[in-house]
Amino acid sequence: MNQIVEHVLDINKWISKSQKLLKPNGVLTVTLPSFNNLFRCLLGTNEPYIIPPEYLNYFNGRNLRKLMSNMV
Repeated sequence: MNQIVEHVLDINKWISKSQKLLKPNGVLTVTLPSFNNLFRCLLGTNEPYIIPPEYLNYFNGRNLRKLMSNMV
């Protein structure tokens, strides 16, 4: 998933479906903007990726790991 999950309405449904589509020992790769990036820290709500309704989900390393741990 390349720059997708931040736009998804039901992220848990996407993750569940992804898990079902993966072959045994398959790898799910996720790329997305980090909500804890330098621009976010400096610009606050003026950061360019804070643009609802286009961006529905905001992730940092901790909450993305938690989301992915639900796949196991």
